[in-house]
Amino acid sequence: MAQYYYTVAALPYLSFDAPPPITLSEFRTLCRDTLSEADWEILQQASLFGEESGKNDLLFRWHRWEQSFRSELGRLRAAKLGMDADSIPRIVPETGRVQELARAAWMETSPLAAEQLILKAFWEVLEELEVNHFFDLEKLLVYHLKLQILHLKAQRNREEGVKNFSSVYHRIREQMENPILERWSTQ
Repeated sequence: MAQYYYTVAALPYLSFDAPPPITLSEFRTLCRDTLSEADWEILQQASLFGEESGKNDLLFRWHRWEQSFRSELGRLRAAKLGMDADSIPRIVPETGRVQELARAAWMETSPLAAEQLILKAFWEVLEELEVNHFFDLEKLLVYHLKLQILHLKAQRNREEGVKNFSSVYHRIREQMENPILERWSTQ
């Protein structure tokens, strides 16, 4: 198993409550220059969302947990819509409080608060998976996934959210008012 002392030591500290200290591109450039070809291929495929990868046990466990979480959210949505929630397969991960976290996210009234709760849960699961990995590929995979979380968080801001909401709201209002105005003008 390759050890990447220099690579890990050169990375800035990540905190869930702080903005990303480096870009994903900068991280990948550093890794491209220092990882073996096989490990580089695995790192390139590391994504928060996606299919289970049989090439790496940590990624397999991560994707298993993430799919389990999505499955639980799907079951909650189905139940609310009066559909058969049991028709959605329940995936049991090796780690994490999936049902509890899915229910907490589902109960949030604010989409932003729900997303923050979900991203925090992702972060905590990644920290569990990171235990006993210090300078190996798995440490870099967790770092990569955490960095993706920080970049997702950085894309969200109140001003942009209000702007998007206002745009959609005004478009809907215009669509609703135009047919009414057309009917009145023809009478």
